[in-house]
Amino acid sequence: MSTAELEISGLTAGYGGVVAVKDVSLSVPAGTTVALLGANGAGKSTILRSVSGQVKPRSGDIRLNGESLVGLRPDQTLARGVAHVLEGRQVFAQMTVLENLRLGSVRRGGGTHDETIALLLDHFPVLAEKAKQPAGQLSGGQQQMLAISRALMSRPRMLLLDEPSLGLAPVMLPTIVELIRWAQTTFGAAVLIVEQYSALALQVSTWGYVLRNGHLVASASSAELSEGDAINTAYFGVDP
Repeated sequence: MSTAELEISGLTAGYGGVVAVKDVSLSVPAGTTVALLGANGAGKSTILRSVSGQVKPRSGDIRLNGESLVGLRPDQTLARGVAHVLEGRQVFAQMTVLENLRLGSVRRGGGTHDETIALLLDHFPVLAEKAKQPAGQLSGGQQQMLAISRALMSRPRMLLLDEPSLGLAPVMLPTIVELIRWAQTTFGAAVLIVEQYSALALQVSTWGYVLRNGHLVASASSAELSEGDAINTAYFGVDP
């Protein structure tokens, strides 16, 4: 793998008395998409929250282009180029699509937020058609498209996606795949995607890591993971 944009070393993190992630190390090379796979409770979301500053690691280090993110608040990690799309399509339902997008322009890397909005609306005309509608009136898939697009308004160096396919109809999955790939090619973002639907994650990624009960149990190219038993082991196998 090439020089890493994101480097996580020996990460241990959790909530209260619960340790959710134990001594996990992984990397996301610049300009690539990496998948983080595993069943519910494996620790996937905890890793994303640790990167974006929502969870303070108990030990280990997290570096973006060599700069440590440990101890930073979410607004500080955002200012350094980390955009986190949370699970559950958390858009502002009473605000319009356009207002939601403008909220994402807290950190901009080149150009104005209007130029970035125009770029997004040009590529995703369904958002342009509904630009003045409240976000709460969009379908689930459209809300997910909006949530990811809002994150892209900051032109992130590191995009964190937590369960982007959750609750979506199968017909919407190709659109989510297209959006992720477009984000990578257009903005040059590295992407770390958490997904229970492993087929989707492996489709958009080049490399994958598999977690079980907070432990890293496998890592390989996405093609190798698609063909091997690592994912079945993570979901149904013996605890490490």
